[in-house]
Amino acid sequence: MKRLCDDWAAGINRFDKPGEGLLVALDGARVVAVCGLNRDPFAAGEGIGRVRRFYVLPAYRRQGLGGRMLDELVVRAHPHFTVLRVHSHEARDFYLTHAFRLLEGDPDASHERVIGDTR
Repeated sequence: MKRLCDDWAAGINRFDKPGEGLLVALDGARVVAVCGLNRDPFAAGEGIGRVRRFYVLPAYRRQGLGGRMLDELVVRAHPHFTVLRVHSHEARDFYLTHAFRLLEGDPDASHERVIGDTR
């Protein structure tokens, strides 16, 4: 979360390019989860998005919130991207259960998911 806030404050990443966005889950006024979508700066070519700064507070994990957020991110990404990539070894199984495939040997991404053709 600190990196997300620092990058936002510095103007490094505001999730404001075409197709990008930041989802926030609230419990009352408290932010309990965030999930961002950027154009993938490590991928060659257009139409590749990147799941960024995905975090769910520990007390809110394993209740389906992360999966619902990821599903919503995919819906919002679909008009702009054909593939989503992510770099996360800690959440390996989470992404595998949400239709991402494991990438081997790619230093910039651990998983990817084809989400459709935007044409």
